[in-house]
Formats: sequence, structure tokens, C-alpha cells
Amino acid sequence: MKKLLQLIARNFGYDLHKININSKSRSTLLHLLGRKRHEELVIFDVGAHQGQTIEEYSKLFPNARFFSFEPFPETYERLAKRQSDKVRTFPFGLSDKVESQTFFTNKGSGTNSLLVLSDAAQITWSGHQDLHATGSVTCDFSTLDQFVAENAIASIDFLKIDVQGAEYKVLTGGENTLKSGIVSVVKCEVILSETYLGQHSLHEYLARFDELGFELVNICDQVYGSNGSLIQVDLILQHRQHR
Repeated sequence: MKKLLQLIARNFGYDLHKININSKSRSTLLHLLGRKRHEELVIFDVGAHQGQTIEEYSKLFPNARFFSFEPFPETYERLAKRQSDKVRTFPFGLSDKVESQTFFTNKGSGTNSLLVLSDAAQITWSGHQDLHATGSVTCDFSTLDQFVAENAIASIDFLKIDVQGAEYKVLTGGENTLKSGIVSVVKCEVILSETYLGQHSLHEYLARFDELGFELVNICDQVYGSNGSLIQVDLILQHRQHR
């Protein structure tokens, strides 16, 4: 959804805006991970799109290693160009099952999702053109638990999840990994106003993270609609073992 917001800011800033508090998000992450800033942090980028997260966080953590996941083939082609010694890209997404799944496409690729767009999405996001369904494709998905086991991942310093309303599926597919404490910090996007069918509420996310052993540190990067309602936030959480 970050990609959509960039377009909204340019074209529809008068009726949908994002509060400019990204510095608070960055400050929180530096507080939680700053002592390892110049070490080789492991960052999992779930919902990598074209690599915006790599660009942003490689500046914040210059020695980080990225594992970036993107299931949509056309977008993955661009992401794959960022491959390097520090960046590994994977042409599949993370979800709650290891299988090929229907992936719903929209006019703006940054809004593609495992969930179908709601009819209310146009109202929520002030009629933005990117939120027009265009069809579906079959894409490959794994789970966080499966990937960690197959690749003998010992620790994940920072897990970023931005998968357009399907973040809860990622948590479900990563339950064992998340409970184990090998993941230190999570940043998870949560859409509050109806955008996709089957999206989960903020209460459900907070309860789930509590079950997984995480404590809320910050609610940041808020997005407000034209009526002043809060429609999207990012949660930053830390596992209790790392407090």
C-alpha cells in the first residue's frame, strides 16, 4: 500500500494524506536494532514489490542481508535486478500454506493481493485508479516456517510484512518461527478500513502477536481518509525474549 500512497500524495493529496511521521518509524527501529546497525543484520522483506524496502533499509542498516519475497512475476522481474551479495530475491510469496494459490491482480501492482478487493475499496481510498481489479494469476507461495527450516535460518533481526491485507496469513504460516524467538522485531502493515475481503481487524492482529510472544512498541505511518478516519497503520513489535 506504500506504493499506492505515493501516487495518492501526488494526485489526490487534497482528500487523502499520510502523516509525515516516517522518521518516528525509523527512530523506533534504530532504537530496537541500533546496537547492531553496523553488523550483518538479517532482514526478511515479505511483500518486496520492486525493492523499495531494500532501498530504504539498506541506508539505515548498511551491512544488512536481505531475503526478499515477491510472488507476482512481472514485479519480480524488477526486484530480481537488485540481487547482490547482500540481497537474495525469491519468486514466491509467504502465506499460510505451501502451494500455488490464486493471486488477485489490480491496476496498480502494489495493490495485488491474496485477497479480493472489496467493493468498498474505492470509497476507502477516495476512488484511486490503482484499486481496480484486473484479474488473477496463479503464483507460488511458501510459509515462513517452511523457508526457515529449509534454509537453516538461525535468526531474523527484522521481519517486514506488507502483503495487502493478507498479513495474518503470513503470521499463521510462521507461527513456530515467531513463537521460537528467533525473530527479534516485526513491522506489519494493518489496513483498518475495508479494502480487501477477509482482512483482519487491528484487535485480531494485536491478540495474535501477543500469542506469538511479541509486545507492541509503536503504531506509526498512519494513513487517514478524506473524512478524517484512520484507515491504515504499521505496527512495530519486539519479541519478549529480546526486550
